[in-house]
Amino acid sequence: MKNKVRKFSKKMYVFLILFFGLSALGVTYASWSSNLQINTQISTGAMDILFDKQQDEKYIISITDADDNIFSPIKAEFNVLDKEKELEILFGELLPIEKLIQGKMLKLEFPLEPSNESTITKLKPTKLDMSKEGEILEMKARNAILAKDGIGYFLKNSGRDFMLPLKFEVYRTLNADKEDVKEDIDDMNGEIYLKLKEESIEQLKLLPTNLKIGNNELEDNINLTLKEKELVSTAGNGIIVIYSCEIPFSMFQNEAEEKASAK
Repeated sequence: MKNKVRKFSKKMYVFLILFFGLSALGVTYASWSSNLQINTQISTGAMDILFDKQQDEKYIISITDADDNIFSPIKAEFNVLDKEKELEILFGELLPIEKLIQGKMLKLEFPLEPSNESTITKLKPTKLDMSKEGEILEMKARNAILAKDGIGYFLKNSGRDFMLPLKFEVYRTLNADKEDVKEDIDDMNGEIYLKLKEESIEQLKLLPTNLKIGNNELEDNINLTLKEKELVSTAGNGIIVIYSCEIPFSMFQNEAEEKASAK
């Protein structure tokens, strides 16, 4: 039997699943202070920071630029995991990849709080500094789905072209209302900025604009998750590539301040 070839106009969609966890650079730190008798003491404090589960409205994802102008919010579901140290983000819509290709950034904001055991109560805010290249993060493609008329198809050989790893520069900041002043941790937000690297931008631009697929390469994807089925039904015709990765969020202790009772 002759293998019929179907031609599809290609439009690429990106869907993200992110995991990231809190960590402190160094478990303890040493601070020096003087009492009224000018006797020097040394104390050791522990910093233990959690995601704040009580402030849902402060978990935000948006598209922004280097000046922190917000262009569009992105729907997402936030799940605090593992003793409030890890956060799972399930995007509720497809990522506007064209804005990232234009140089915009993905910004994630989340509230923080110290644990009951933490002796560190204040941190100094940090600003977004893009004068240096950020830490490199590579997102791996987990799945590629052909969406056609509301049906999701599993791509065999043809799907490999779209399973590109995406490289981002990562920038992290601690934000508060006042700058250059140590703030209570529970009045601060952690922020992560993801900027698509130029090499990934060029790879995305070189993807084929049309896709020819033989009938023997098309196979209904019956293993789609509920979220993937929702994406297939709403995205329109095109290729949906699903990415997932883990992002660490580290806080520096050199600008930390202990509880008064710990000294």
